[in-house]
Amino acid sequence: MASSPYLAPSATFRNDVYVSSVQGVTHRFATFGLLSGLYGVLTVLSILSICTLIQRVKTSTTAIILSLTILALVTSTTIYVVASFLNYQTSELTGLVTSGQELWSYSPTVMFPPDSLTHIKGHTQLYTCASSAALTINVTLADAIVCWRACVVWHRTRAVHVICAIFLLGTFVLGALDTSRSCASGRPPRSRGNFTVDSYPTPGVLSVGLAACVLSLSTNLLATLLVGYKTWRLRRRLRGYLVAKVGGSRTGKLLSLLVESGAVYCAIWVLIVPISARVLIVAFQADVYRSMLVPGPPNPTGAFQGVFHLFVDGCLVPLVALYPTIIIVLIAFDKSHIEKGLTQHTEDEQLKPARMLHTDFIPRGGPGCDRRPPQAQSWEVQVVDLDRFDSRLCNGVADASRRTAEEWKAAGIV
Repeated sequence: MASSPYLAPSATFRNDVYVSSVQGVTHRFATFGLLSGLYGVLTVLSILSICTLIQRVKTSTTAIILSLTILALVTSTTIYVVASFLNYQTSELTGLVTSGQELWSYSPTVMFPPDSLTHIKGHTQLYTCASSAALTINVTLADAIVCWRACVVWHRTRAVHVICAIFLLGTFVLGALDTSRSCASGRPPRSRGNFTVDSYPTPGVLSVGLAACVLSLSTNLLATLLVGYKTWRLRRRLRGYLVAKVGGSRTGKLLSLLVESGAVYCAIWVLIVPISARVLIVAFQADVYRSMLVPGPPNPTGAFQGVFHLFVDGCLVPLVALYPTIIIVLIAFDKSHIEKGLTQHTEDEQLKPARMLHTDFIPRGGPGCDRRPPQAQSWEVQVVDLDRFDSRLCNGVADASRRTAEEWKAAGIV
């Protein structure tokens, strides 16, 4: 039998591509773990809060709105998780099919079947659209919760309501525009050398997403400063009010929660985490946008972009959804001192500084007491709002004093 006239091609193992492949697999597994864990926490909290809110649906409109908010957050996050898993599965299968061509360098060149990456276009576009849409929905709802807190505190200031509405509308519009552009630019991963990497959005898409992140960050900062300033004002004014010292008022409980031990938890989960996350995302997108404008191949394995790419893929969407869910859980279980305090804010703001009311009266003597008319005694009574003080009460005290004096005089005559 004659031997084949063609020589078997020699193969050289490409170690650099192997290292890149290991990094890619590690990134996907880490993202999968983070995404699964955070989604599980979100699911548990959502079920608990919805089961509690269902009992109040018939009597509270707020319970209906909060339940719909949780359903929207869970739905958008679920779609993102499913799209992410499909994208990761397709990427792993594609890497398995093309590993022979990518990891080995053949001489002479060996012809492989046509590019097998074309069949993953649908999943890639689905993942791109789902990630951008889910992030837009979750960020808008999270910002709405923050603005709602600010509007409740500043319930009489129409300017605050208008500004918050403008910021929310701007964030939603930019997010929707970013989603539409991301869906239009969705395409399969492209190759860097012989190793496939995820495709980056175009600079136009990144610029819109960057603007949406900056506006969302501004919304959180504005609402946080408004709530903090109002709380500071109420705390200073609270010293001039006559409030119950035993047990404390609802506003006092709110202030103690913000400035004492409970402030650590509230500051981490309500203020610091969302704001810090948005700062990191803005920095990440700005760095990616800069790298897209600079000539040369992308550098997805860079230290900065690599860490925050993992954060964006695995943590951002469920973490943003967790923020409003935690607040709703506290409200549903009646554990939010913020909610308790803010619901009484309207009544508390109508109070005026306590004033001293001076009144004189003559105590009535009992049986066996000294029959001599006693001297009138001066008492001081603290009144929270002198304008609301019932004048009939003052008249009643004066009438009682006159009647008592007349009785003592009559007793002396007898």
